[in-house]
This record gives sequence, C-alpha cells and structure tokens, in this order.
Amino acid sequence: MRAKSLALTGYLAALLQSELSEEVKILTPLDAPSHGSQLSLVFERPVRAVYEALSREGIIGDMREVRTFLFPKPATCARTTPPLTPSY
Repeated sequence: MRAKSLALTGYLAALLQSELSEEVKILTPLDAPSHGSQLSLVFERPVRAVYEALSREGIIGDMREVRTFLFPKPATCARTTPPLTPSY
C-alpha cells in the first residue's frame, strides 16, 4: 500500500511540476521518506476558485484559506509576558 501511495503522490508531483509549475508551488518535501500520501500546494490564483473547479469534477481536497496557521500544542506556546496587541 505504501509503495502505491508513494508512486501516486510522486506521479501527481511530477505532473504539477511539468504542466503547472507557473501556477502551483508544492510545499511538501518531494523526497519520499519525508512525506505521506498528500501534497500541500499553493496556487497563484485564488484557492477557493481552484477548490470549487476541482470539486465540480469530483476531485476531493482539503482547502485551507490563505493567511491561516496552526498553533502548536498549548504547552509549547505558554507566555510569561503580557499578550501582544494586534496592530491590524
């Protein structure tokens, strides 16, 4: 199963690099031991439009909006100083 997963992920990465390298950047490390069976991608066009177009074709993905991030587990981000005030 792992061999097939790596082959399919590698095939998709190769297609993206050869056909869409101007529009898509692959964030996932491409060496097989460093990734699972998914690719994290950044698009030059709005990601929601890409997601909706792929969904209409029956391609299921996990879209993340731009400008989001994941917090580490709470113990690694404990503060001893007052919280920052956002400046936006």
